[in-house]
Amino acid sequence: MDVNFQKYLRKKTLFHRRRNRFNIKQVVYLCAILFVLILLLNFIRGIFSGASNKKSSNNSSKNESVIKHEDEYYYNLVDKYISEINDSKIDNILNSYNNLGIIKCNGYINFRSEPNEKNTRSIIGLMNNGDALDILEWDVKNNSIYCKVKSGGMTGYVAKQFVMTGDVAKEEAKKNAAVRAIVLVDKLRMRSEPNTESDNVVGTTYKGERYKLISLEDDWAKVQADNLEDVQTAYISADSKYIEIKYCLSEARTQDLKSDVLNYYDNIGVSTARDYINVRKTAKSNGTIIGKLPGKAGCEILGESGDFYKIKSGKVTGYVTKKYLATGKRAEDLALQYADLRAIIKIAALKVRNGPGTKYKQWTTIRREETYIVTNQLDGWVEIEIDEDSDKGYISTSNNYVEVRYALEQAVEFFPATKGPTTLRTNIKNTAIKYIGGRYVWGGTSLGSGVDCSGFVQQIFKIYGVKLPRTSRDQAKVGTAVSSGNKKVGDLIFYANSSGVIDHVAIYIGNNQIVHAANSKSGIKINNWDYRTPHSIRNVLGSK
Repeated sequence: MDVNFQKYLRKKTLFHRRRNRFNIKQVVYLCAILFVLILLLNFIRGIFSGASNKKSSNNSSKNESVIKHEDEYYYNLVDKYISEINDSKIDNILNSYNNLGIIKCNGYINFRSEPNEKNTRSIIGLMNNGDALDILEWDVKNNSIYCKVKSGGMTGYVAKQFVMTGDVAKEEAKKNAAVRAIVLVDKLRMRSEPNTESDNVVGTTYKGERYKLISLEDDWAKVQADNLEDVQTAYISADSKYIEIKYCLSEARTQDLKSDVLNYYDNIGVSTARDYINVRKTAKSNGTIIGKLPGKAGCEILGESGDFYKIKSGKVTGYVTKKYLATGKRAEDLALQYADLRAIIKIAALKVRNGPGTKYKQWTTIRREETYIVTNQLDGWVEIEIDEDSDKGYISTSNNYVEVRYALEQAVEFFPATKGPTTLRTNIKNTAIKYIGGRYVWGGTSLGSGVDCSGFVQQIFKIYGVKLPRTSRDQAKVGTAVSSGNKKVGDLIFYANSSGVIDHVAIYIGNNQIVHAANSKSGIKINNWDYRTPHSIRNVLGSK
């Protein structure tokens, strides 16, 4: 623990709080006395030195700017402390590394337990731009890509191309040095407020991780929470058993573990349905269906009403029957069992390429808030599974366009058919959605035991006497072409691989949604119709 800094900051914080305890009457008296003193001081300074008068005025302006806002005040305290640190302390930081390296990248790179980019399980942490490390071995035996390093309490491997060394690294390190809280225990919770209320946990920190300090507030340290989604700052315990406050560099952080999926829920519920649970607008068995919560999907339980839980999952908030929703310890155990490593898209549209780099061809586009199973993590890129029968895609992790973490399936919005006469198209829609949650089996044609994308379409249409070819490529030759603005329920949406060849098909169910047999993880599910770039739309039902 940097005792001098802690004492300094607490002393200044205490003074700041005491100063804020004056009541209005006292402030008026003090202002009057201060005004008289200022006049007297100005008179005296005018006698001796005009220059001195100017200097005092500048200092007064600085003091006034410090107390404008509490957060600004604390930031200025930290900055002031740093400004008082001499060059020898900077040298002490640099000398604490035997062979200093600094990461230079866009976004983050992976920290691996072994030098093998094809093994996703070897990823044990991540390093952001500016993070420091100690180089243990620059030339790793039988591997020219990675160097062996130590950072954030971990020993592992990072790609050499992202590591600055020598004097360049030292100069960069001087820019990045800051007062940070270093975690000393295996796990430490991050909270939205400086108290131990159960509903304010926003994340978890791990041993060796470092977070830039903003302020010390009683028994809490306020830190920059740059590891959390949509959270700027957070509080961690300032107990010396849990953290050390130190002027230092940032280092590697532990990769989000599977157990972190629980930190995204205050009161988790997990669907135990074989296929899906209907999410209803009201807590009634005949309430309007507004969403579908697939089997193995997660939700936040907001309350309960009779035989129903009120939940929030994805964009859907509504009521589900208690019968098929696990809660408490059982829900937590299921969440750890069902969570998958997923890429969550954070921008309106993201390019997908057929290789890990901008030199590779873009072959489709994916949309905001869609999630995709991660099949491999590379430095600056992740490989994702879009559909079981499509090519693997690569998306850039630069500029925080993608969040990669363990997550559960979420509910999807669902818009039931409007009241009116039953048609062939609405019958096809209503039958197709009954199979949501059903198994995906490559080459399968049985709605009961498993289907692939074209097998699903073929069997649904067969129920109503409409014969279609077996494969998506042949199905795309049936019927007539339809523009995106004229698509109707029951039309078929086709998608292509990186070579432009059709490899996937779905049934349009209205409201810009499709139902399709996606992959072995998700099975039959609902997506937005442009979850990836559509290739073509066909009307195979004619005027029906």
